[in-house]
Amino acid sequence: MQERLTVAQTRFLVAQTIAEHAPETKPKPSHQISSLIRDVSATKVEDIQQEQLRDLLAVLEAKAKEIRKKLD
Repeated sequence: MQERLTVAQTRFLVAQTIAEHAPETKPKPSHQISSLIRDVSATKVEDIQQEQLRDLLAVLEAKAKEIRKKLD
């Protein structure tokens, strides 16, 4: 299957593939995760272009799926 991916989607897929094949890497310290949560929460979606919103949503949905798997 061949499809056109945005830069954000490509970066996410590369990071995901690396993470799957290198599970021995250390997780980020919690202060980085806390910062990420604050940044995402503070993001004003009104100021973001439609294509970027689609990219962000795709990445967040994929990451949420990955998080759910880890929590189960």
